[in-house]
Amino acid sequence: MTGFASESALAIRLAVEASKLIREAAETGFECIRKGSDDLVTSADLAVDALLSAGIAAQFPEDGLLTEESGWTAGSSDRVWIIDPLDGTRAFARGEPGTCVHLALHCDGALQLGVVADPMGGRVAWALRGEGAWESDEDGRAIMPLRVSRGRISSPRLVTSLSMSAARRDALVSACGWIAGPRVRGAGYKMLTICRGEGDVYFSEHPLHVWDTAAPLMIAWEAGASASELSGAEITFPLTSGWRHDGGLVVTAGLEHAPTVARLEEAWSAVQAGR
Repeated sequence: MTGFASESALAIRLAVEASKLIREAAETGFECIRKGSDDLVTSADLAVDALLSAGIAAQFPEDGLLTEESGWTAGSSDRVWIIDPLDGTRAFARGEPGTCVHLALHCDGALQLGVVADPMGGRVAWALRGEGAWESDEDGRAIMPLRVSRGRISSPRLVTSLSMSAARRDALVSACGWIAGPRVRGAGYKMLTICRGEGDVYFSEHPLHVWDTAAPLMIAWEAGASASELSGAEITFPLTSGWRHDGGLVVTAGLEHAPTVARLEEAWSAVQAGR
């Protein structure tokens, strides 16, 4: 690792510590807390948020922090850590697949590194700008590169969230002429599915926050995937206010991105019109 070696090492270590804390909470119990009218946070989210924030502040006190649970904390540098302590909270609360830990570093106008840990799978993935994407077990063994297929795919597998009903997913798949892929919770988990070759197109029809996307998109991009909003617009990362991607998200692997997004946008419009 070069350039951001110490930052990457810290992020991987903290993600592994967070994974162990999440598994412990799953085994011993946790408190569920309603956050707003239609959102959920658990005591595990808050504990992991504290762990990650304190760990970064101790080593890089000048850096800013943006986390799902603590919001925006300005730093004296132009560097910002983007953190989702427990992506897929509903999956965690229900004992379903989809829980991940996200850490990303944004500076010099771009993402520089991303780390996504899969606590229940005992795996951690990471990427540095220009250096590729990798995955290993939590002990740093069995390291393997993450690289999406560059071959032509005639029948892409569409990965969607459980927030999209199976009926709507099936209608969308039919309209595109594709194949139904996994329906799981957690943006990070779905993007790892793409990077691991278990799906070819990930579509989020609803807005996402930057902490949902920054770390897994860094990994997906370095693994060779492409991403944009459903309109085809470039993904940007508003860090001091808003913190959202309002145009949905499309991640593709092994496909021409622009024609795939155009096909998906047309099909999704037809599905919505038919309701």
